[in-house]
Amino acid sequence: MRSRGVLRILATAALVFAAARPWGAGIIDTKHNLSVTGPGPIKSTTEQELCIFCHTPHSARRDVPYLWSRADPTVSYTTYQSSTLYASVGQPSGASKLCLSCHDGTIALGAVLARPAEIPFAGGLRFMPPGATLLGTDLSDDHPVSFRYDETLAAAKGEFVSPSALTGAVRLDKEGLLQCTACHDPHDSANRKFLVAPNNFGALCTACHDRTQWLASSHATSNATWSGAGTNPWPHTPYPSVAENACENCHRPHTAGAHARLLNYALEEDNCLVCHGGNVAVKNIGAELVKPYRHTVQDYAGVHDAAENFTGTVTKHVECADCHNPHQAVSSPASPPNVPGALRGVKGISASGAPVAAASFTYEICFKCHADNNMLSFAAISRQPPGRGAPIRPGTRRSLRRSSWPRMRGLLPHPSPAQPNRLPSCSA
Repeated sequence: MRSRGVLRILATAALVFAAARPWGAGIIDTKHNLSVTGPGPIKSTTEQELCIFCHTPHSARRDVPYLWSRADPTVSYTTYQSSTLYASVGQPSGASKLCLSCHDGTIALGAVLARPAEIPFAGGLRFMPPGATLLGTDLSDDHPVSFRYDETLAAAKGEFVSPSALTGAVRLDKEGLLQCTACHDPHDSANRKFLVAPNNFGALCTACHDRTQWLASSHATSNATWSGAGTNPWPHTPYPSVAENACENCHRPHTAGAHARLLNYALEEDNCLVCHGGNVAVKNIGAELVKPYRHTVQDYAGVHDAAENFTGTVTKHVECADCHNPHQAVSSPASPPNVPGALRGVKGISASGAPVAAASFTYEICFKCHADNNMLSFAAISRQPPGRGAPIRPGTRRSLRRSSWPRMRGLLPHPSPAQPNRLPSCSA
């Protein structure tokens, strides 16, 4: 009688659970259904059970919860690292290691503890095939996992949401670690890529990342769409506008082109020009970069570092991010010498030579390369106007191109007196 009562309770619970979830939102209609009934191309030719590829009701591992039926990967992973990483990222653990037992490609998909022999797959497939779902053992191009996300980390970074606020779809595991399951639910693909919630407008990213002035920035608010010309700027998302793609305009959480900071493309400027080349943004910056007088961003690769310190030694280079902060830039006009919206939130060097976290005046951005600490091949340009004995002061509106500064004038491109508008300016 007791066993019947238990069965009755379990049946009732199953019905309640099913009623609470929309039809098709479970594993049956997802690519994680690897049984013969699976909807995807990766599936077994013989196995009828759905859950057996990860779970087993009997003889499960005792060192792992979830009635787990797979062995642990035994490889050592290359984890994500960057100069702006504050978290301490070690080897994958917890739920992330369980995910990798399929997604690193080192253990056969059909190798489960619940079956005495490996379960056969269609086409003789054994391991995760090449593609976006095969992460491999080099995780340096993937969002870091298995790190402690606590108040200390949030305070150190300064642009993280407090972990106490992670009470919605994005959550930490019971140990306070961020795992794959913070963003993915392996049992539900109602959202693309098994995400715990849609990521349009950067909703998943901003659940943890609280970038200064991001919400008011052009990349978070622009309704611009792709014209259809050139390269599709958003091949990995279904979203049609800059605002909806949000963080994914430039970043991708897995198999990123540039590992540090998870950029879409390995070449820094490509992440900008894929939209600012005349096919999304109104102004075609790509056309500006082939003119005779320009910042030659195409001449450098992998030199720029978001953590570089211009009061010390910096290797010569120039990239879009040296003068623009994509997380803060807005479309607002210039009011010299104050920075225009396009230059908002960019690091600089003050007239006294001190570093500033966000330049207030345009010349402070120029001074990172073109002043006493310059990293160029010609003589430094002093922050002191020659013969004046005092640094440039805010409000003087004194341009670095004034004729009273012969050193500066001699260094700027000046093809003819009839074309003074071709001179770069630090205040306009």
